[in-house]
Amino acid sequence: MKIIGNLVVIVLMIILPSIKVYAQQPVDPAIACFKELEDKPDLQILKSKVALSDVRKQTLDMLSNNSKPTKADKTALQAWEAYVSDCNKDSEGFHKKYYAPKLNALSEEFFTNLKGLLADLYSGKITYGAFAKARATLYTNFMANVTEVADQIKAKNEAAQRHIDEYNNAIAQQQAQQQAQDQAQRRALGAQILMNNRPYQAPAPAPFVPLQAPSVGNSSTNTNCRMIGNTMNCTTY
Repeated sequence: MKIIGNLVVIVLMIILPSIKVYAQQPVDPAIACFKELEDKPDLQILKSKVALSDVRKQTLDMLSNNSKPTKADKTALQAWEAYVSDCNKDSEGFHKKYYAPKLNALSEEFFTNLKGLLADLYSGKITYGAFAKARATLYTNFMANVTEVADQIKAKNEAAQRHIDEYNNAIAQQQAQQQAQDQAQRRALGAQILMNNRPYQAPAPAPFVPLQAPSVGNSSTNTNCRMIGNTMNCTTY
């Protein structure tokens, strides 16, 4: 029996888009289809007994309903499953493309549990009220698990983003340093070119410093001269 074979997607449509694990995510095409289930004429017999498109819409009457499905109810339950299958036809591929693997694994677990729960309702083992209560508990646990996984994914994404930011900052600093070096080299090269293009200027001559005769101090001298033949010979002492 494939009663509500893919009803898990109803919950996924509610929960997963709100997690925002993927930014700018396309809208799941099954969402609009599920919303239309509330107005299907052949499902109206179930409308007061089960929440057709959203478990959060379960009323007190649904939670306290002690009746079990009639033959007509079972026919409507089968129609409900068929509509859900049609709406969910392309959802599996959509989920694999846009949802994290861990979230898809949780949806498979939820699907298995929900399918068994509805089978109990369809076979008359449980009442509508018991089905509604168990479905709410299943939803709550599923929601908690999805939120936990989403938080883990978010933390990993934030850590990865920090590494990317650190890398980008390092690259920016390296580029800034390289640009500063390039500018310094260009300035040095420009200054060298200016020096090489200046006209030749002879070096200025050294200033003239007149030579000074050595000082003889204050010592006294005596000179004696005498004629030797035709030559005058002088002696200083």
